Amino acid sequence: MSHMQKIFEGVKVDTLLNEINENPDLWNRYDLRTRGDDSPHREVDDIWLRYRDYSEFDQDNPGSFSNKHVSQWYAAASVLESVRPMIENIFTIVGGDELGGCLITRIPPGKQVYPHTDAGRWHSEYYLCKYLLLLQSAPGQSFEFGNIRHEGQAGDLFIFDNRPVHAVINDSDIDRISLIMAIRKNNGL
Repeated sequence: MSHMQKIFEGVKVDTLLNEINENPDLWNRYDLRTRGDDSPHREVDDIWLRYRDYSEFDQDNPGSFSNKHVSQWYAAASVLESVRPMIENIFTIVGGDELGGCLITRIPPGKQVYPHTDAGRWHSEYYLCKYLLLLQSAPGQSFEFGNIRHEGQAGDLFIFDNRPVHAVINDSDIDRISLIMAIRKNNGL
């Protein structure tokens, strides 16, 4: 069984991509995922749209930030005017019951998200359904589970499970930009 499946294609992403390009200051305002030489996301840039209220971050216990919480919208979701309606539309289409963390990631050419698993973390276990919408993509970019590679193009929407070991490779000459959404469905699917 595959840990990732394309469920839709042709989502209109141009407006959101233009908004992102017009607001480069949104990248890396929050770097908990990407900081540190041992982070599997160390070569990635993030725009956080929704997660735990950042005022609850404890510098003395940074790992606790990912414990059980109710996700809140971040300011970037207001600056990127088309992103929240897009997320809410996808949430409705897939039959979501609860929306968790949402972020936009950018993997520069020649960079990657290193192999890792998110299993055992509260957010990954509670929000079993992860959705990835490709905003910018090119041949040579892939989401990988072992030797299984998933490639796509801008506007493709995938459902995936981030608990098995996975990686994302950008062997192209353009940035790979994705919108990732965690959605809980009470039926567990």
